[in-house]
Amino acid sequence: QEISFLNFAKRCCHSPREANLPLTHNHRLGDNMCGLFGGMGHSLNQDDKDNIALLGVLSKTRGSDSTGIFIVKNGDRRGRKNKGAPHIIRIHKELVPSTSFFDLPKTKELLNDSPFIIAGHTRFATHGSVSLPNAHPFHSGHFVGMHNGVMSQLFDSEKDLTDSAVL
Repeated sequence: QEISFLNFAKRCCHSPREANLPLTHNHRLGDNMCGLFGGMGHSLNQDDKDNIALLGVLSKTRGSDSTGIFIVKNGDRRGRKNKGAPHIIRIHKELVPSTSFFDLPKTKELLNDSPFIIAGHTRFATHGSVSLPNAHPFHSGHFVGMHNGVMSQLFDSEKDLTDSAVL
C-alpha cells in the first residue's frame, strides 16, 4: 500500500512532550523551542500548500502543545484580485499538534483560500499556560507575529516570563 510522505511524517513525528522528555532547566532555556514554518509565492499551487503543511507536520518535533497559521491573500471585499486592494490576513490556531491541525476543516478552508503567504508555528510551552491566548500567531491591529524562544527581556521578573506575549 502506498503512503504519502505527509502521512508518513504524521505517523513518525514525536514531540518532546510525547517522548516524555524531562523539562530540565536547560530545556527551558531553549533546547526545546517552538517550530516555525512557512512559504510564499505569487500563486501557491496545491503541491506548494502540501509542502508547507509537511513542514508544519515535521515541526511537531519542536512542539505539540498548539499549532497555528496565518495566511495573507490579495483581494477586495468581493474576493477579486485587484491592484491596490488591501491584503487580507486570516489567522487560525488550535491546541492540537500539527499532525492533527492540518486535517481540521478550518485549516483546510484557509489553505484553499488562495493565499500567497502561509506561515505557521508549533508551540512547546516552556513558560506560560497551554492556552489559545498563548498560542501563535498573535496579532495586534494589522501586525501579525510569532517567535521562537522566551521573550524574557520584556519582563521585570522571572515570574512574568512567557514564551508567548501579548504585545
